Amino acid sequence: MSDVNKLPAILVTENGVFKEFNRIRGIYLTKPLDFNNKFDSYKTKIEDQSLIQWLQGLYFKLNRDYETAASVFKSIDYDGFPHHIKTVFLTDLAAVLANIDQGVEAAQWLNLIDDSQNTADLQALTQAVRGFLYYKFGDETESQLLIKAATDTFARQSTLNWFCIEAWALAWIHLSHLAFKQQNDALGLEALSRAQHIAKHYRLYDALLRTYLDTARLLMHVDKFDEAEAQLLDCIQSDSFNAVKAESLANLARIYILTSRIEQAHTLLADAENLFGAKHRFGFAEQIKMKLMLVELHLADGKKAVASDLLDQVVQKIQLLKLEPQHHNLVQYLAACLHKVGRFKMAFQWLERAYTMQNSAQLEQRQQKLDWLQHIHRVELDKQTRHKLRQEMVLLRQQSLRSQMNPHFISN
Repeated sequence: MSDVNKLPAILVTENGVFKEFNRIRGIYLTKPLDFNNKFDSYKTKIEDQSLIQWLQGLYFKLNRDYETAASVFKSIDYDGFPHHIKTVFLTDLAAVLANIDQGVEAAQWLNLIDDSQNTADLQALTQAVRGFLYYKFGDETESQLLIKAATDTFARQSTLNWFCIEAWALAWIHLSHLAFKQQNDALGLEALSRAQHIAKHYRLYDALLRTYLDTARLLMHVDKFDEAEAQLLDCIQSDSFNAVKAESLANLARIYILTSRIEQAHTLLADAENLFGAKHRFGFAEQIKMKLMLVELHLADGKKAVASDLLDQVVQKIQLLKLEPQHHNLVQYLAACLHKVGRFKMAFQWLERAYTMQNSAQLEQRQQKLDWLQHIHRVELDKQTRHKLRQEMVLLRQQSLRSQMNPHFISN
């Protein structure tokens, strides 16, 4: 961990509007609950309309409403700002678009950034976001190269602004996800450890909670329940958002179910269900998942009739909801619970639906990847065309200069 033992200082010497941007981002990252609660008062102190729009976008991003955040960020007039501020705006926009699976549009906005005008830290910021796009929609190898190069650049700086500090921690989180996908759990834990070190040092609240949750999930996957429980308790005991705390409680309840602590699991699930609010993007799915966990608890207690009644409620609720293809795991979980209470025909019907949804999700992912690869191909062709045009322009200039030269001097 040599590159994060001595971390860069926080940049505080910038003047002008960027200083204000940097200060607000610092509050957003280190005191998100304050940012959330005092959002209206922050707006009244700012005159610039574009900065107010950016604040609104951050507010929606913080509350995981990425669609609204993207809409707000896209409405900002970027052209009136210096290039380094425009870079911050556009990387924020690209990141939220990636979170709602709009990879090609995200890349198009990112391509408006001219990195030749940026300092090394902002070039690394663009590189980290571009690496995230490759991770979600394209080449994992290219993603790893881009993100690792960005983390190395951040580590070499003597000072970093808050935008780059956030990107540095998130870059290590994304590298951990890549490692887990490649089934390299040791490397994944190492990357999460680095992210956690950065997040703790700079008190990056949201990034730190993400590392706790990601680490706990991995530890649960390899049956290290005691260590996973410690990570989740850290998350629960922090002054976190309801959605984060509820997700931590649900994961901890899962550990208690697997380790036969039934009473504690019941309490945790009740607390988690109360915490989930309408603002949480996938709140309904999490609530159904918790009810299915309760079904398992009742079955473990030998209360098959209670479990069956609860399943009836779940089935009624889920039939009223508009399920998306990405919810196929939830439907599969429902089918498994129905099978456990002996409702084999209904279990088979829901399992068929889960497989149909899974196929649709895979088709969507393949289409997104195809769109992304076609976009990258067009970008590369554009680069080649621009290079060819530059060569032709140089040649034409040389020919023009030759034609203007006096034949007397040429002959002599």
